[in-house]
Amino acid sequence: MDDDRSQPRLGKHGGPRTKGQRSNGVTQRGNSRTYIIERLSRDGHHTLTAMVREGRMSAYAAARKAGFGGPPRTHRLPTDPPKPSIDDFVKTLIG
Repeated sequence: MDDDRSQPRLGKHGGPRTKGQRSNGVTQRGNSRTYIIERLSRDGHHTLTAMVREGRMSAYAAARKAGFGGPPRTHRLPTDPPKPSIDDFVKTLIG
């Protein structure tokens, strides 16, 4: 659980959108401890960052508390709505 200080820090949120320009070369993202610590620091969650570095809280728990991270989203196929019965159809017509 060491923080590799030789890796480039996260840049500000967003980045250049002009054709041909690139960000500061940091493409790191995901759920690694290093990325979470850098993102917490970048987004101003300094208390959570300190707690993770001191070992009082896991990086994953801090990310959840800060409002990002969590279980991966699953893609579910949409289900067809239930087909109306004959009784529902008659009630709709008669009122």
